[in-house]
Amino acid sequence: MRVESQAGAFELKFERIEPGDDEIVLTGQMGVWEAKTHMSIDEFFAVIRMATSLKMLAFFARSLFKTLFKTLFRERKRHD
Repeated sequence: MRVESQAGAFELKFERIEPGDDEIVLTGQMGVWEAKTHMSIDEFFAVIRMATSLKMLAFFARSLFKTLFKTLFRERKRHD
């Protein structure tokens, strides 16, 4: 995952997700720094709502189809 801003572009890698005090804590790396992201329950449900919009569901379905097609094509090519 990548974060792009005026401060620069950073790789973002989540390594752990855990419950905190009334929040969700994602631990990982942002660039070379260890980072913790704190997300409230309301923020979590907002992300879920955004991820289940028609546009995103279409994106997920298209991505799933492409992945399955590539995998099947690779398997078929390997057996030929």
